[in-house]
Amino acid sequence: MDHPPASPVFPRGDLVFDRPDLSRSCVFYEINCILRRDNTRLHFEPRDQTGFVGGTTVIVPVDEFNVSCLLADDADDDDDENDSSNGFEREYGYVLYEKLAHDVIAGQVWKGELVERVTYYKDGTTHYDWKQTPTEKLVAIKLIESHRAWERENDTCSERPIQEIAAMQYLEKRIAQMDEHDQGEVFVDPISIEDTWNRHMRIIRNYHVMTPLDMLSCAKNMYIIMPYCDGGELLQLLNDRDRAFEEEEARNILKQLLKGLETLQKVEICHRDISIENIMTIGNNVALFIDFGVAIRIPYTWDSAGRRYRCLINSGGRLFGKVRPKTICLLLLFALLAFIHANYSDDCVRLSDYRQTTLHRNMLVIMMDTPLICGLLE
Repeated sequence: MDHPPASPVFPRGDLVFDRPDLSRSCVFYEINCILRRDNTRLHFEPRDQTGFVGGTTVIVPVDEFNVSCLLADDADDDDDENDSSNGFEREYGYVLYEKLAHDVIAGQVWKGELVERVTYYKDGTTHYDWKQTPTEKLVAIKLIESHRAWERENDTCSERPIQEIAAMQYLEKRIAQMDEHDQGEVFVDPISIEDTWNRHMRIIRNYHVMTPLDMLSCAKNMYIIMPYCDGGELLQLLNDRDRAFEEEEARNILKQLLKGLETLQKVEICHRDISIENIMTIGNNVALFIDFGVAIRIPYTWDSAGRRYRCLINSGGRLFGKVRPKTICLLLLFALLAFIHANYSDDCVRLSDYRQTTLHRNMLVIMMDTPLICGLLE
């Protein structure tokens, strides 16, 4: 009697991604105001939040010592809590403005801004001011409590923050390599924070996948610094409109998502949690994928006809089951055109039901309009 094939077993994140690099530390400064671009001061009201007391907080990256930093000016710092003796502090930081309403697993999300440090001396003492950069650089800071994150590493079914950090570091490295190849230019550190920001924004706009601007850690928390998406979730965008997208609007968004899927395929990642809640928008409806807490790497293989596709891995280490983006593309487009939130609950919208609607023909026309879809739908 033939037995059915074993169910796919998704590999643990620490087996398919490199262990996350949590070596880049940070220090904290409590401040009451920052200098605006117009030379006025933005004052903060005192608040009492977990880990952040009085005014607001600036998180400053600390890099390990290297040859270049030996040329930097030595700065005296008697603050034991902010001990940077094993590295040098960057001349920029991330100021936390407000805690965003929605919490995340093992932590919270803050809205903030990238600011520059101004050092001056008064009465023989070093003082710091913080000022906004010449152009606005808003960030989203994902604060993850370390002990809660490591506790979830034994949970193989739900989202794991350590997995997300490892996946995002992997994505940052691979997509940066793709960008260097596409641009025909090798970027050498260090470059100015302005150049770093502009390059990062160009990458996420071109590849439609969120990558971290910075990864920092301290004794209690880990911090994922990302550009702030002012357009919010695609689901929230639909709710605010209270109507479906027009076909031309849906076509534009879907093309961007297809580019994002192409990016993920090129770096051999399966997202595993694509939904309109995990798609953010920035600027003029620029869409990109976020939330890689359940992502895994999926290898490529070839069939007897020489066609390449991706497979899951079963418990015996053999390739099992093809991974195709066709269905998820159709469901995403369905949500955009029909304004129905498709999910995986019992009352989810079935693709077979959608095929019976008059929009099906238009949906296929939109999807087949770009050559990119041809390779994705094979």
